[in-house]
Amino acid sequence: MAKNRQPRLHSWLDLARRSGLLVTEPVLCEVFPTGPEKTNQYIYRRTLNERQRWLADPGAASRFANWKNFILHDLLELPQQNIRRKQDFTPELSIYLIDYDQSISPNSVLFNNEDNPVLGIWTTAHEQDLDRVEKTRGKWRTTPNAKAVRWMRETGVSFVLLTNGSIFRILHTPPGLPEVSIDFNSSDWEEEKQFVDAFSTLLKQERKKAYLMLLHEYDMIMDNTISNSTED
Repeated sequence: MAKNRQPRLHSWLDLARRSGLLVTEPVLCEVFPTGPEKTNQYIYRRTLNERQRWLADPGAASRFANWKNFILHDLLELPQQNIRRKQDFTPELSIYLIDYDQSISPNSVLFNNEDNPVLGIWTTAHEQDLDRVEKTRGKWRTTPNAKAVRWMRETGVSFVLLTNGSIFRILHTPPGLPEVSIDFNSSDWEEEKQFVDAFSTLLKQERKKAYLMLLHEYDMIMDNTISNSTED
């Protein structure tokens, strides 16, 4: 008789667009053994409604700001007092590129309770593909993803939330390794609530679980890489 298979608690990972090894199912199961934290139905319905309000006029700056702020403060529950906007950055958070004679920085940065920057929050125009060259001012014409990665490498802030309103990309730059990412497409959220659950689980608890999980995983990968290269 065939054994009954246990349901996979993190099957959403198969459907997400990933670049590199940002998270793995075994580690997710270890850290979140009951699956992603469930977003309550009220917040979930508001998420869908707020997205529709933004899509009614996605080019309107105020609608985009409302949508972004809802994601950060209502869905992810990131404390407003821990988020600093660009005008409040200390000099080390704005990177001057001498070769291009321009500066790059995210729109805001999340700090932890020890006053250390832990997450850059980087937004771009809704019609801008995160992996296509921007049509903006400045000598360095490249993709939003490339700019975010350059900023992360220069500042040492190893996580960024990069978004155009439709795609929410979690970027990570592990030391000595290529950047890795995972995308959450908000157009999937109405059909698949599990994506909202997973997205909020990875970022909402960043100080308690997710960042520790990711950093621990990459520490192990880097140790193995160094050990293997030494043996060769």
